[in-house]
Amino acid sequence: MNKALVHARSNAVGPIRHEVRNGHNVMIVPSYVIKDDTVLNGIFYGKDEIDKSFEGLNGTHAPLGHPQKDGMFLNAADPVAVAENGVFAFNENARRVDDRIAIDVVIYKDRAAENANGQRLLEAINKGEPIHTSTGLYMNIEDAPEGHAAEKIGRNFVWDHNALLLDEPGAITPDEGVGLLVNKSGLTVINSRIDWAEDDLAWAAEHLLDS
Repeated sequence: MNKALVHARSNAVGPIRHEVRNGHNVMIVPSYVIKDDTVLNGIFYGKDEIDKSFEGLNGTHAPLGHPQKDGMFLNAADPVAVAENGVFAFNENARRVDDRIAIDVVIYKDRAAENANGQRLLEAINKGEPIHTSTGLYMNIEDAPEGHAAEKIGRNFVWDHNALLLDEPGAITPDEGVGLLVNKSGLTVINSRIDWAEDDLAWAAEHLLDS
């Protein structure tokens, strides 16, 4: 059974909410993470495995992009990842919505504005640009039995982060968004595009930062 880090790419979905928490202005951006019984890169994400694990998304980091160092992907809680990719954002309220899992990405606006990455994120949201997300999770991968819809089956999901993407094309196709590379550490990293066109929302003027 192989161990892999998977990046499953989706879209942030509105509407954005605004709150004050402990004296800080925060925005809350809903985002879909994974859909039941999805096959990505030949790997089957079964409902049972999702249900066992999705609450582990709560409290995970929401970095700007997937953290890397010297070409190797990092755990989002790694100090280098926090320092270089952190935008004072995290994930909460992981929940089932029909046949998929949704989370809320909480962004501390005043703190995010203090660093360059956070400023870029806030500017993109202020402009009404689509924000894609990509969930990083670890899993074991085993061969699927003969006759299964997928080649492999993912087991024992451990959710690491939900990255906010600004530097990748928004209108990417499933084929263009699927790649496979291997970390120098030998850990397989799988990048997958989850193409749920019906969930794509146009970000309108009411999503301004000062709304």
